[in-house]
Parts: sequence; C-alpha cells; structure tokens
Amino acid sequence: MIKLIKYNYIFIFLLGVITIGFPFAHDYIIWHQINLGTIDSLFILTGFVYILIGFSLYLIQKYWKRKLFKYQEIVILILFILSIFGIYIYSLSISSRQSQWRLLTYELNKTNTLKFKGKAYHLSQFLANEVNDIKADFVADPFTIKHKQTQYCFFEAGNKESKKGEIGLAISSNGIKWNYEKIVLSEPFHISFPLVFKEDNHFYMIPESSQDSSVRLYKATDFPIKWKLDTILLSGQKYMDNVVFKQGNIWWLFTSTTNDNLLLFFSNSLQGPWEPHPKNPIRENYPDGSRMAGKIFIKNDSLFRIAQDDYPNYGNNIKTFYINKLDSTSYEEKEIRFFPDFRALNSFSTNGVHSCSLIETDSSYLVMIDGY
Repeated sequence: MIKLIKYNYIFIFLLGVITIGFPFAHDYIIWHQINLGTIDSLFILTGFVYILIGFSLYLIQKYWKRKLFKYQEIVILILFILSIFGIYIYSLSISSRQSQWRLLTYELNKTNTLKFKGKAYHLSQFLANEVNDIKADFVADPFTIKHKQTQYCFFEAGNKESKKGEIGLAISSNGIKWNYEKIVLSEPFHISFPLVFKEDNHFYMIPESSQDSSVRLYKATDFPIKWKLDTILLSGQKYMDNVVFKQGNIWWLFTSTTNDNLLLFFSNSLQGPWEPHPKNPIRENYPDGSRMAGKIFIKNDSLFRIAQDDYPNYGNNIKTFYINKLDSTSYEEKEIRFFPDFRALNSFSTNGVHSCSLIETDSSYLVMIDGY
C-alpha cells in the first residue's frame, strides 16, 4: 500500500501525457491531419494540469518525507479541486466568446463563378445591442433578400431572458449599413436560421424549428413584418438548418438531424408532400461539410451548396460544394474553393463562422456572415 501511494505521481503524470496526446491522435487517426479546436484545447490544458499535479507530488514525496503519507490525500484533493476550477473558468471564457455572435459584411471581388480572388474588404458589423425590442445577447444566421431596391436581412436574435431564438429584421439601402427594425417572428420554442425566399409573388420563410421537431413554412401576410404559418413540411425529427430551392419544376430540401449528416428531400410542390431521397443520408459522419450554412447559390445554372465546417468544433468555418448531379435517384457534389478563410482577415477576423448570405452587385459580392 505504501508503495502504491509512493508512486501515485507516476500514474497522474502518465494520465496527463495521455490526455494531451489524445486530441492529436484523434485528429491524425480520424482525419489524417491536425486541426485542434476549443474542445481539444481543454484536453491539452487538463493534461498539463495533471502533469503539474504529478510533478508536485514528486517534489512532496522527495522533500516532505514523513509527513507525506499523512497528508498526501489532502494535497491531491486540493490540487484536483484547483485544476477543475481552472478548467471550468477556461471553459466559461470559451462559452462566452462563442455566445458573442455578430453579423459582419465583407466585399469580395467577383472573378468567376467558382472562386473569389483578391482581398476581402470588411465594411460593417451589426451587433446584438442594436436589437432594441428584446434583450439580445447575440445575433446570427443572416439571410438577405432584395425587394423594391431595398435589402432586407432576417436573422436569429438570441433572447437573453427566454433563452430562445427569435427572428429579427434589419433593412439597408446598399447592403452595407443595416438599420434594425423589430422582431418579426417568435414562437414558444426556439427558432433560428430564417431562410427567406420569393415564389409566385409571395414571400416565404422557413426558420429552423428543431426544438419543435418540425420543418415549418411561413407565408408573409404583410412583408416583411407579418408572417403566418402556412404548412408543416416535415415532422417527427429534429431537423436543423433547412434550405429549399426550386430547379425546373422540382423543389428540393436539404436538412440535417445532427451536425455530421445531410438529408435530401424532393417534391412537386412547395407545400409537399416531400419524399426522402433514396441516397439518404447523402452525407454521414462528416462534420466538416454536412449541415447547411446558407441558401443554395445559383449562378449560370450551376448550383453551389454552402455548408458548415463543424470540425473540430461547432462553427469552425464554412465550405462550398459544387453540385454536379441532382435528380430523384442520384446526388453528387465536390468541394471547391469559394470563400476566403474569414477567420484570417484583418480587424474583423473571427474565431468561427457558421452561416452566410450573398448579395450580388455588378462588380462584387457583399457577403454577410455571422462570426464570434
């Protein structure tokens, strides 16, 4: 028993080494690359704390001598409490940074349909404190649409008091400077990701309502302020970040039930019924490119799918995929270079981004993203 106590520091030291090495080994084995995120940093910090504890115990055993065995359990307990407290404070700081989502507008040079080249110029930002009819602690998920020379941006506003998302509206004449209007849609459950589009001279919105286990289609009764539930398109699962678009006479719906899968449905009518694609899930166990991050971008009859890169942590970045085959029996896409890395740009650099909306001008694209 005495020997076991005497060499406790070795086991704690080895535990620290294993804890530090785990995220590196995981990345290399699963992804064949090292791409550490916030969760990985917690593992590494914890490992260093364990190594510090093990080293401290070694010094205690070497210099404390007889008092060692009497007080070692108390010393270990104190060190573990301090380490847990430190890790908790660090995790809170990460959580705080990730909750400070804001909307940023960039201008990107237009060169062709597959790639942006040159510098991305930051133009403006829209913050949660500009939402004045609720207490909002973040804004995210921007979706823009133009109507009568005015740009409208619908977005998620995190209600600090109710702890649920609501849909806010901002208006702009140029797509750069945005003026907040009001909350235009609220439900008893959380809603976000307000996909807005126009069809047959009517405006529609499909916000994410995974907390209600549904995909809900709303129709504007007085655009852009008043919206009414039109149809429940899907139900029974927690569908996230739903995107519909029309190609020819067929409607298509992308959705996810987890961060690492992608489902596809199709219908002859916007209101349904919707049929699951036979290839579902068209992406599985693929966190860095499954969940949708914005509308399907259509240029010269080419389709581009904008997706979240949620590896190694949620909101890591965004990716773009060129859809080269889409019909009722098959689906194919390939990843392309489309956007710059918004995390590496000038004073508006972000730690993460998970959705974006494009406004096309004659010479450039205005890209509104959410970032923290």
